[in-house]
Amino acid sequence: MVKRRDDLLIGPYEKTKEAIEKGDKEAALKHLEETRLLYKGIHDRYGDWINMLFTFVSKRLGEDAVKDANEAIMDEIYDALWAKLSEMSYEDILNLALTIHRSHFSEYHVEEDDEKTTVVITGCGAGGRMMKDGKYDNTDRCPMMGGTTKKPYDWSLGRTQFPYYCTHIYFLNKLSEKYNVPLRIEYGRQYDDDGNPVEEYCKYIVYKSPGYHKG
Repeated sequence: MVKRRDDLLIGPYEKTKEAIEKGDKEAALKHLEETRLLYKGIHDRYGDWINMLFTFVSKRLGEDAVKDANEAIMDEIYDALWAKLSEMSYEDILNLALTIHRSHFSEYHVEEDDEKTTVVITGCGAGGRMMKDGKYDNTDRCPMMGGTTKKPYDWSLGRTQFPYYCTHIYFLNKLSEKYNVPLRIEYGRQYDDDGNPVEEYCKYIVYKSPGYHKG
């Protein structure tokens, strides 16, 4: 006899809604945290996956293939998105930058002046997290296949030992130039070789005036 288990369809998101409807604040907060951890786990696994995949590509096909893979992804996915960004307001572009790092579970703060607003990423939940955890081969703590560039390239910002995962920064900046989007991303490793925080932060800079600023 086959028994249908609809009770197993209920996860922490549904439990959070139910607790809110019942006015049970303690249970709602508990299930909300369960939801956060659920999605963070999936997020981290996919980040590690990309990291390992680029490393596999570099070992099998050479580092130029990592560039080719990045360009293929940019053409397929991000080109159309950046074309739309060129038509969006300053506030919308800023909110996009914030949304990106909220979805990465990053730690950051925001600084604003007359010219620009800067999202200062003090603890990136994607590339920075992997640096913190020693998942790149530019440290002695690498527990997994996490590659970094062996030579300096324009797409590694002129650096050796630059994480393959983080090379998308270069290509996104190129799209900002192509579509005159007032957004620039600056790289900072955020953690030293032992995984301790350092004041080398990534920055998402959104300029207020029309046109693209290279900085």
